[in-house]
Amino acid sequence: MRKFNILYIIIAFSAMLLLQNLSILRAVHEMSGDARVVNYSGLVRGATQRLVKLELSHRPDDELLGRLQAYLYGLAGNENDDNIAYMTYEPFQTSIGDLLVIWDELKQSIYDYRKGGASAEALLEVSERHFFKADEATNNAERGSEGKIKSTEMWITGGIVAISIIVVIVIVFSYLLRRSERRQMELLHEKNTQLEAAILQATEASRAKSRFLSNMSHDIRTPLNGIIGMTAIASSNLNNPGRMRDCLNKIAHSSRHLQSLVNDVLDMSIIESGKFILNAGEIDLPDFMESLVNIIQQQIKAKSQTFKTSLSDAVHKKIIGDRLRLNQLLLNILSNSVKFTPPGGIIGLDIRELPCPAEDFARFEFICYDSGIGMSEEFTRHIFESFSREQDSRIDKIEGSGLGMSITKRIVDMMGGEISVESEKNKGTKFTVVLDFPVSNIDPNSSAGPSDSAGIRLDGVRVLMAEDNALNTEIAIEMLTSAGVLLDCAADGKEALAMFNASEPGYYAVILMDMQMPVMTGCQSTAAIRKLPREDAAAIPIIAMTANAFEEDVREALDAGMNAHVAKPVDFEALKLVIGKYLPEGTFRYAADTPETSVDAGAPDAPAIEPGSLLDNLAKHGVNVADGIKRLIGNKKAYEKCLVKFVEDKNFETLSRAILEEDLPAAAQAVHALKGVSANLSMNALAEAVTDLEQALKRNDVEEAKRYFQKSKALYEELAGVIRGFSAGLK
Repeated sequence: MRKFNILYIIIAFSAMLLLQNLSILRAVHEMSGDARVVNYSGLVRGATQRLVKLELSHRPDDELLGRLQAYLYGLAGNENDDNIAYMTYEPFQTSIGDLLVIWDELKQSIYDYRKGGASAEALLEVSERHFFKADEATNNAERGSEGKIKSTEMWITGGIVAISIIVVIVIVFSYLLRRSERRQMELLHEKNTQLEAAILQATEASRAKSRFLSNMSHDIRTPLNGIIGMTAIASSNLNNPGRMRDCLNKIAHSSRHLQSLVNDVLDMSIIESGKFILNAGEIDLPDFMESLVNIIQQQIKAKSQTFKTSLSDAVHKKIIGDRLRLNQLLLNILSNSVKFTPPGGIIGLDIRELPCPAEDFARFEFICYDSGIGMSEEFTRHIFESFSREQDSRIDKIEGSGLGMSITKRIVDMMGGEISVESEKNKGTKFTVVLDFPVSNIDPNSSAGPSDSAGIRLDGVRVLMAEDNALNTEIAIEMLTSAGVLLDCAADGKEALAMFNASEPGYYAVILMDMQMPVMTGCQSTAAIRKLPREDAAAIPIIAMTANAFEEDVREALDAGMNAHVAKPVDFEALKLVIGKYLPEGTFRYAADTPETSVDAGAPDAPAIEPGSLLDNLAKHGVNVADGIKRLIGNKKAYEKCLVKFVEDKNFETLSRAILEEDLPAAAQAVHALKGVSANLSMNALAEAVTDLEQALKRNDVEEAKRYFQKSKALYEELAGVIRGFSAGLK
């Protein structure tokens, strides 16, 4: 009988818990509706202010008036086309009722004002009462939404109490049955233990899901609200191009934030589902570090930080591992260092080889450190948990999903390694990752191979290159054709797509793709190529060759279907290596391996420059002339020709016009081209200035962009004056 009593009690409480969970799910659904109510309440206030301004300026907008009335009726619970949920919170409905009354007065005042029967002061008096009541409704909507959250928390707390009661009841009844039914009690105790573990597991899972949903709801709603709000504002400013551009830029920024968040969530989902796999391949550590530096350096330059790197005493410089995932985990750490280190701070990456007990394996220690704001000792214990962010007013406005370090920890775990963190408030942070890798079969003491790329020949290799800047194209032609490449050039992504589609399968061995081009971007062109119904469309190697070098740019390139990413300024010897990795064995060779060849195996380290010459004068204006000439395999005449071409191009004139007209998208396009060209010509001072300008444009900071533009303009005019004087002398 007592057993049945226990069973009945458990069933009763289970039913209660089921009802409670259903109530919680309903409350979560209502919370989503409440969020829309809050959004539309705020929209009513702003749209009404817009309506009144239009009326006072004698530009009546009946469509906006009708839309506002639809919003108000929807908030009051009437049927509507805007999917506005009904909020039952009484103070909110009272405010909406009052607001509807004032709305009728406001409409009448508007009609009277249009006919000349009411003064502007009378219209403003009614609108002010309407604004006040709209603010009151918004505040009540927020309080009602908060009340739902607290109510849901109370339900969860009640569930925990109910579970505790179940456990207590089971334990008490088990104790009473122990004397007479010892064997049965042991079995029952075992079942109770299993039940308790299941309940605790379910409770923890419920808490974890609640935390996840709560954090996701907040983090997704923030950029989503921005997108919705800016879209509404843009819709009401169709005849105001400046305001429209501002709205679209803000929508784009919020969309990128939302995309980053979704990417992190998808990564976590893949890891949790067990579908996350590691792809082993050869990693050349010096090449890997150079690529990593190219990706992160623009972010570091944008904050005027110093980046220090070292690869100390590594015996094995070629290892076997997943390059993409190793790159991802280190970029996650370094990107955080950049975010949380003030301008002028220090970021560092040290890679050291440690003794490894396993034969044919190499153990490496990756140390990422910074001089940033640091973390508390308490928070370092939670840094690898999902959605963990320390409560600090200095980081409240720094965007992030809170998933990056959790993903990093999972990647390290899957690689069989260890990660630790040391940090001190206001002094900095150090992450240490220790990983074991199988070593490559290449002899580490050999001087030949890809760590030595000078003089690589790619004779007969046909490459299709998409590049919209004529000067960058000229430089690439000079460099690649000198190595034996048969190069075909397209001016944009659409033309590259057409040229590839018109070619025979296997005609092109590799495609080099700029990312930011007019007509069709590199990512759009790559995605289209991958979808073509031909046998080589999915397999042909496509390499991004672009000035877009941020982590998100690399991710975007890979997501679009590209195989690799090479940042500008392009190291063409390194580019030849990357191309060589995707060619059949034996396709590329070293010039030194064929004595009969007369090709120059490498540029001189320090080309001679005559005093008072063009190149000597340019060196005084922030141009690394020696590096620029080396980039063109030591050909000073070719470098001078590119310099003249640089001032003949219209990139800076286009940029000037876009800045003057505050056309930010056009300015971003022009500055991107200028950054790539100046970097390829080793105009370091100008490249840094336009990089700062590009970052200001990405932040939609018009005033700061104009300041950086003036700095760039001064540097450009200095260089252009010297080069034009040289060009005039030649003529």
